[in-house]
Amino acid sequence: DDQVSTGDHLWIDQVEISDAVVMAVNHGEAIGRLQYTDAIFNPTDEAVVYVSPLLLSKTVNQQEAGIGEQLIYTLTYTNVHPSSTITNVAIQDTVPIQYVTFQSASDGGVYDSASGSVLWTVGDLSPHSGGVVTLSVTVNDFVADGAIIENQAQVTGNGSPLASSNIAATLIRAPRIVLEKSGPTVARQGETITYTLSYVNAGLASAEDVVIRDTLPVSVTYVTGSLAIDTGGGWIPLSDVPGDDEGA
Repeated sequence: DDQVSTGDHLWIDQVEISDAVVMAVNHGEAIGRLQYTDAIFNPTDEAVVYVSPLLLSKTVNQQEAGIGEQLIYTLTYTNVHPSSTITNVAIQDTVPIQYVTFQSASDGGVYDSASGSVLWTVGDLSPHSGGVVTLSVTVNDFVADGAIIENQAQVTGNGSPLASSNIAATLIRAPRIVLEKSGPTVARQGETITYTLSYVNAGLASAEDVVIRDTLPVSVTYVTGSLAIDTGGGWIPLSDVPGDDEGA
């Protein structure tokens, strides 16, 4: 006797599985009575989802990695159908080449540099059988600090719809040097100008062999002995001789 107003929704769902892993059918129906005519209405609809008997899972050896480090992806595949052999099974993994460089693939995996994808021709899989393949890449040296590398693979076979693996993700730790320079906006001829350069590594990884270089404009002359550095304990004079203050 409940009334459903205009714009309201009522779902009554049933799920039907055909052949255990091949097809899922979702039926929805609404039953109601028109307010003034007492007429019964019963609209129905259904959605069909084809479920692959092929399962593919993916892991990566590092959840966090630095520039130049190796990532190894492991793909585990299985035919979960209780009675049918799936023929011509193939696995494809597209390498995220904007972040990594392909190194190697196990078990005859073939890398196509044009598309950035690796293809494994698995062949036939009997019920409840499967296997494991791996893929190795290295993190490119231009990947930004904090970038997240995500990778996903697909598996297919005759009579089986395309199935995707889970997404394997890695957070990239890289140095990120921030440099700011300040000085007076106006100066008189012959006046001494002091420039201050502030630097910080705002990244998630240490920066090595950092060099700060400042090219003076031709309209000024460097004041001998004016170099100094402050790393938190106050200003310390630096030498004008190249290399003398390395590591300061």
